Amino acid sequence: MRPGTSWARSGPGRRCRDLGVRAGRAAPGRSSPVPPARLALARRADGERSAGVRWCHRYGAPSVLLDMHSVIVEPPDTLTPPDSYAVSAEFYDVLQAQDDARRVRHLYGPAVAKARLGVVDVGAGTGRVTLMSLARSEVGVHAVEPARAMRAALMTRLAALPSTQRARVSVHPHTLGEAALHDVADLVVCHNTVACLSPAARRALWAAAGDALVPGGTLLLQLPPARLPVEDRHRVFPVQRMGRHEYGGRMVMSAAGPRIRTRVEYWVRGTQGLLRQHTETFWMWPATRSDLTADLRRHGFTVSSAHHDPAVLAVTLRQEA
Repeated sequence: MRPGTSWARSGPGRRCRDLGVRAGRAAPGRSSPVPPARLALARRADGERSAGVRWCHRYGAPSVLLDMHSVIVEPPDTLTPPDSYAVSAEFYDVLQAQDDARRVRHLYGPAVAKARLGVVDVGAGTGRVTLMSLARSEVGVHAVEPARAMRAALMTRLAALPSTQRARVSVHPHTLGEAALHDVADLVVCHNTVACLSPAARRALWAAAGDALVPGGTLLLQLPPARLPVEDRHRVFPVQRMGRHEYGGRMVMSAAGPRIRTRVEYWVRGTQGLLRQHTETFWMWPATRSDLTADLRRHGFTVSSAHHDPAVLAVTLRQEA
């Protein structure tokens, strides 16, 4: 099945014709029709629209090959490819989540506790801000995460929560603009997100954040690097042990034209040495606090004095006249 092809438009009858097989009739050159049980499974998958089933019919043979893969009903025109973070998603929680959980509590916890309408977590990742928001507030939380790999970890974590907390959280598999949220929150948080957005994507984010917020609502964003690194900057992740394996890695940031290339390397070691090694590259766009402030003013925001941590820029959506 081609990416973006949906069973919602085809139905099991058409899918069988596409494979040269029709319901209740034999395939060309074969004497056995498609078994009704197989057609029932195909119809059930069609109704759920949750996965495609590509059949390899081996008539007269005892086995059937099922190749389960995702189906996008309407291909999303997202600014973040749905398969980005495919490598990092496996290692993020193991290597960084504990430190990040402490950081988000410090940076955004007091503001979340004061939320009275809703919280929007932009670039929710594996859910550190989302989980903290559910724990420290009683309002609805919108987790916005277009990257499929990170969202899978997020959904798994949310599924383990009590039903009362799950009832307050909505996960949006799009960018904030595509999620089309309007007046749903008095707080929007962009943690570890803005640095990886191009200037055009940032402007789209400011507009979408203004739509999601009610007048007087607050946008908190973790600042990106202010300038290009003069030389390569290295960060080594502390080694973490799980069972018989050790997990580790490092991050290298280097200037590449007007952008910052961030190369992340991960490894897994066992008693016999290196078992696996992976790399993933991300791009960042530096911006100063004053540049971002000027850009946000053009989108209806004013600087807020309520937040004092230098790592975060706090702005408020202007009240309507």
